[in-house]
Amino acid sequence: MASALHFLPNHKTFFSEVDRVLKPGGCLAVYGYKPLLKCDDEDKTTELNQIWKYYLEERLGQYQPYLTTINRYLDIQFPYGDIMRDDSMSMVSDMTVADTIGYIKSTSMYRIYLDKYPDDYNILGEVENKLMAVLDVDTSPEKTLLKRVCPIFLIMCRKPK
Repeated sequence: MASALHFLPNHKTFFSEVDRVLKPGGCLAVYGYKPLLKCDDEDKTTELNQIWKYYLEERLGQYQPYLTTINRYLDIQFPYGDIMRDDSMSMVSDMTVADTIGYIKSTSMYRIYLDKYPDDYNILGEVENKLMAVLDVDTSPEKTLLKRVCPIFLIMCRKPK
């Protein structure tokens, strides 16, 4: 399951269905990621991620139905005892500040937040302004590059034979 387990309201139901269809000895593999921001300056990277964490985890995160990606699925009880975890991979991509705001805009938690607070659409402007203030550059958000680093967590478990 690719980065979706956190959207399921009932993991027991999902795992029951996995158990029904997975043959003995078969493997259930799920993964997810938690995006972080990076730039060339370590102090600025720390500040960027404090902003990122505040808005994505604290401000908008309460509107994500299931917050298990924040702790990398560590709170999920997997159905089989033979569990292997791999936290060694990352996806890295260049994104502009404007792309970063577009990413937030595409999340379900932002949409749920807007349903609850339809007049607070400017929250994305707040994020953009704070990111740009930390970067302290003369370029526009559309031309200001960041790196998005997504540490991947992969969990695999094998159904007993």
